[in-house]
Formats: sequence, C-alpha cells, structure tokens
Amino acid sequence: MADSSEESLRGHIARIMREKGLRVRDIRRRSAGMITESYISEILKGVAVNPSIQKLTALATGLGVDPVELFSVAAGAVVDDQSRRLGDRSYAVKVLDMMRRIALSPDLIAIAEEIGQLSEKDAEIARASLVSLRESTQCRSPD
Repeated sequence: MADSSEESLRGHIARIMREKGLRVRDIRRRSAGMITESYISEILKGVAVNPSIQKLTALATGLGVDPVELFSVAAGAVVDDQSRRLGDRSYAVKVLDMMRRIALSPDLIAIAEEIGQLSEKDAEIARASLVSLRESTQCRSPD
C-alpha cells in the first residue's frame, strides 16, 4: 500500500479502483451517471484537482466508499486502513451536519461554489478572513 500520510486524492481513488477491480465506466455507472467518465479520468490524471462536494459524493457512491473518506483525503487528511474501517464518527457527524446546512442555504451553496474555484493559497486567505470575521463578531458586546 502507498504511504497513506501522503496519499493524494487521485492515488487514493486509483488504489480503491485496483482493490475493487473497478474501471472508470464502472464508477460512472454505479454513481447513476452523477459523474462523467471524462471527469473521473481528469481526477485520476491530476487535471481536476478541486472536485465539488457533489462530485466527491458521486465518486464515493461509484467507488462504494463513505463520502467522508473522500472528503478527508481531498482535504489532505491521513486515511489509513484502521481509520477507514472505524471512522471518526464525531468528525463525520460534523461534516454531514455542515453539508446539510450548506445544502439547505442558497447563500452557503454560493459561498461553497466560490471557494471551490479558488486556488489553495486564495482559499487559505478566504478561510483566514472568515475566521477573523467570526472572531470580530464574537468580541462585540451586544448593544
């Protein structure tokens, strides 16, 4: 197995495909067409490096894995065999709750889509700005 501490999303997907004997067209079919073969191929080639939540979810469905596993790998988290089997339930619940909140809010969907288009450096700047905004609003005393 590849060193899981540095396994990229594309490496992770390729490994799962090998382990399960899946081809790109199998993933598309198993995802009910929610992700195209060409997009899956772009991820595997490293061309598509910032897939949306919807694409990661469709990809997870096609691969037959928990979406949280792919979200974690896409975010750069270490996912080893034990953590894949057991999962961090509290983290998974937080991620699912966050996804539910985003899915129910048009404003949050728009923000997530914009963030998904940012470079890694710009996304970090955006995150720092949001943290600063949250901290400044928490520090204000009620009028």
